[in-house]
Amino acid sequence: MVAKIVVCPSEEHGYANHGWLDTHHAFSFADYYDLNYKSLGALHVINKDIVQPDNGFGTHPHHGYKIFLYIIISGELQHKDSMGNIEILKRGDIQFTTAGIGISHSEYNINKIHPIHFLQIWVSPNDKNLTPAFNMKMYSDSLKTNNLTHLIFPASEQDLKTIKIHTDFHMFASILQPENKVTHMVQEYLGDGDKTRR
Repeated sequence: MVAKIVVCPSEEHGYANHGWLDTHHAFSFADYYDLNYKSLGALHVINKDIVQPDNGFGTHPHHGYKIFLYIIISGELQHKDSMGNIEILKRGDIQFTTAGIGISHSEYNINKIHPIHFLQIWVSPNDKNLTPAFNMKMYSDSLKTNNLTHLIFPASEQDLKTIKIHTDFHMFASILQPENKVTHMVQEYLGDGDKTRR
């Protein structure tokens, strides 16, 4: 089966401005619904969020999903959760939360002057009854500059440098300078049930 790439221009994304939060949705989310863009395999949410200074998402529950926060521009985001974790995320950090059987958390921009800009990504795991967990990993700009860096990898495959996830999902990131490019061979399934790749 040949992979098909569909381009979805940013102007076609869902958008909402809540004052404290400016957000763009690649897939249906909250009050935004588009039948053509509900999900892509295990990937259910890609939100580009800008949170204003001294604001954030108050404590709220999740169940089932794997949730990533990727700090892509600047700022400091404070994470707190019902497992007792308290962490500060900065540029290049990926926060990885397994909601599993249930977790509550908050995300807050602790900077009093500058907004924070990040991606919020939700992925559906093969098993939604996993034990809740929290992890954090930092990928420097130098690691990603003019290089396609592998950030997230299925737990069933071995790669010690990446974050592991319990589903068939990969995530890469790159910071491209002018006149540079990266190349990636898209993986291909050989029919239903056969996960051999070429």
